[in-house]
Amino acid sequence: MYSVSLVVIGMKLQIAYIVDWKGNPNTGAPQKIQEQISVWRKNGLNVNLYIITPSKNRNEWAKKTNKVFTYSNFLQRILARTYCSFTVIRSKDINLVYRRLAIWEFFELISIVLKPTVIEINTNNKEYYKKKSSLFWLIYWLQNIFISKYIVGACSVTEELKELQSLKIKNKTRVFTNSIKIDSKTVEPVIYTRETAKQSSFVFLASDAFKWNGVDLLFALAKSFPKFNFHIVGLKGTDFQNVYWHNPMYDQDLISFLRTMDFGISTLAIDSLNLKQAAPLKSRTYLANGLPTIGAYEDSAFDKSDDFFFQIIFDHNSLQLLNKDDFLNFVKKWSGKKVDLHLLGSINSEIIEKNRASFIRSLT
Repeated sequence: MYSVSLVVIGMKLQIAYIVDWKGNPNTGAPQKIQEQISVWRKNGLNVNLYIITPSKNRNEWAKKTNKVFTYSNFLQRILARTYCSFTVIRSKDINLVYRRLAIWEFFELISIVLKPTVIEINTNNKEYYKKKSSLFWLIYWLQNIFISKYIVGACSVTEELKELQSLKIKNKTRVFTNSIKIDSKTVEPVIYTRETAKQSSFVFLASDAFKWNGVDLLFALAKSFPKFNFHIVGLKGTDFQNVYWHNPMYDQDLISFLRTMDFGISTLAIDSLNLKQAAPLKSRTYLANGLPTIGAYEDSAFDKSDDFFFQIIFDHNSLQLLNKDDFLNFVKKWSGKKVDLHLLGSINSEIIEKNRASFIRSLT
């Protein structure tokens, strides 16, 4: 029914991209979203960003969009989400909505019924809400049953997440990995001395203390390799031995810091969400800055020939690295080298988001 209603001569597809985000626009997910929108616009889609965010972030977000809905407490957040949905429902110009799969409040559900909606699936929400409480899990489960017949399409960051969805949602889903802007001119080759290479520096971007980050496993890694230096960016802590803590960094400050690093460490405990595959934004950030990357998951964007990504395997009971020799071989191979950015087409936003834009157009 939606395809018939949208294919009207002279009607222009107008998309409302709705985001509920507590942070500022310079963090990983918002930067990915802004890049998505940029590429979609270049490929003929008319997109406006609708952001729901704390009042302290209003001015920063106002530089990106005039559709800012703010709040200062829990009740105001519900009202901000309601007002955003009501604005979208009332607009005659908006004929498609793009938003993340989550638990929604009443008017957000009404919006999904009244406005053709595409959802993005970024994580195992079922497992995530189950760990919060049985009530959250039940609400999420019931809402999924309700919305499955109304959504017109879905985008999943991995094949595994697609397969975890209900049949009705799965049949409407295409897989598009998390992507990032790749600029092959940004990374210059760096040659290290042999002594420096033995003291390789590893960086771990942690925007929040999420369990799936696996900070405890990072400590175990640092303990196993005392000659290497490990830098945690975005969390507070006290430097000890070979572990160093840094305040959040953004934009050029972050890029400059990453250029002093040798390796990036990505998500280490994705199994806490009962997942094997992942496509973390932090790994894309490392690679886009030339850093060979390590993570405890399968990245569906890469295959075995992409040797710039190494999957480490932990024994979670003893917190021991099971493929220690392979890890050391990876470090030895890549010490003093940067990833050739021309090899990163599988995560290049210009490619991924162009394909997603084509998928979205096909739904109309």
